[in-house]
Amino acid sequence: MGQRMISQGTNKAGEIIFSPTTLPGRAKPFYVFYFNPDTKSTRRVRIHGVADTEEFWSRYGLTGICCVSFSPQHNDSIAFL
Repeated sequence: MGQRMISQGTNKAGEIIFSPTTLPGRAKPFYVFYFNPDTKSTRRVRIHGVADTEEFWSRYGLTGICCVSFSPQHNDSIAFL
């Protein structure tokens, strides 16, 4: 993907979380990666609604390079959806 990634820490499952340091570009998908050191496997999770549409960029007045901050311990359960 050619993006600089940074480790954001670990989640409760012990997976190491990696995310881009900047948004991927105008109206492109945003992904977070989870690496499980026990199984040596990696998951890629697309985060919908983060910079993936022109509407998002226009609504928030984003232009050029935008830095990303990610909190690994903040999550919402989808069990209730």
